[in-house]
Order: sequence, then C-alpha cells, then structure tokens
Amino acid sequence: MLLSPEMRHAAKDIKQYVADYHFLTDNQIQTTDDLSQSIEETQLKIAELEEKRSKADNKKRRASTPEDKERYKALRKEITQEITPLRKKLKQAEDILDKSPHLYELLKKEHQEEMNKIRKLERTR
Repeated sequence: MLLSPEMRHAAKDIKQYVADYHFLTDNQIQTTDDLSQSIEETQLKIAELEEKRSKADNKKRRASTPEDKERYKALRKEITQEITPLRKKLKQAEDILDKSPHLYELLKKEHQEEMNKIRKLERTR
C-alpha cells in the first residue's frame, strides 16, 4: 500500500514506467548523464539523416528523367523510415529525462514516509 497520494497517482502510469524501464535497459542507460548523452547522439543522427534527405530532395527536383525522380523519391522514403524510429526514441528519452527528477523525489518522499511509519510502530511496541 502506497502512503503518499502523489505516489498512488504515479502508480497509475505503471505501463508507461515499464515501457520506460525496458527502453533504458535495452539502450544500456543507467544514469541521467547516459540518458542525456543518448539524446545528443540521437539528435545528431537525426540531423545527419535530415541533411541526407534534403540532398535527395534537391536531386529529385533537379532530375531530368522520371526514373531519376523515382530513384531519389525512393531514397528519400528510405531515409524517412530511418528517421521515424529515431524520433520516437528521442521523444521517449526526453520524456524520461523530464520525469526522472520528479519520480526520484516521489520515491524519496515515499521512503521517508515508510521509515516514519516503521519508527512510529516501533515506539508503540
């Protein structure tokens, strides 16, 4: 039984926390510094792919034959398919980074309340 109302409210989001946990373990992220570094790396990858996609767009616009246009269109589509999971990863990592200080404080508060309850029970014995 969770003592604090904030912790009970946070427990409702357990599915998201489990997904976040799996995300962190799958990417071997253990600290907020690791998470920040992962975010930066992902942003760099996305920027590189967006630049590559932009170049494919420019080549498609300048293509003289329909075959070349289709080839560059297909290349752009492939690059977009690479970017999509990276953006999802980035969004989830940023959400975790935003939530982590709040969750840490909730867990610390819950621990303090449990310790106070234990001390109170020990005094009454």
